[in-house]
Amino acid sequence: MKNSAGVWIDQKNAKVAYLDEAKKTVAKYSIEADDAGKTVAAKRAKASYTPNDFVAEDRLERKQAALRKKLYDQVIADLQDVESVLIVGPGEAKLEFQKRLRSKKLRTIVVKTESTDKLTDRQLIAYVRKFFQAAPPRKTVRRA
Repeated sequence: MKNSAGVWIDQKNAKVAYLDEAKKTVAKYSIEADDAGKTVAAKRAKASYTPNDFVAEDRLERKQAALRKKLYDQVIADLQDVESVLIVGPGEAKLEFQKRLRSKKLRTIVVKTESTDKLTDRQLIAYVRKFFQAAPPRKTVRRA
């Protein structure tokens, strides 16, 4: 169980649980809350609409995708010394994160990706510990 980590991730938050002899901690990351989803019309009087009051939907989606990539990069930067990773979480964010992790060409091995609901810090540590204790030992594969 040396240098193992579990990542719980969704569209706006991430938790990384480290499992090694030295530290058993949880690091938390999140996208900053802002008014990206609100339109300018919501801040004005109801009767004064103009064509410029609304933000295009594709522009909001691109902004959210950029914020997610920033979140993924923060988590990946923290996983530099980890040998094996278990990625869990609801929805498609875990698959996007796995794809981003592979594109960075780290020497980290992604062991498995599983779907889970929201987990507390203690639940995440217990889930990851249980997974890595039950998993057979693997050889480290170095990717160039």
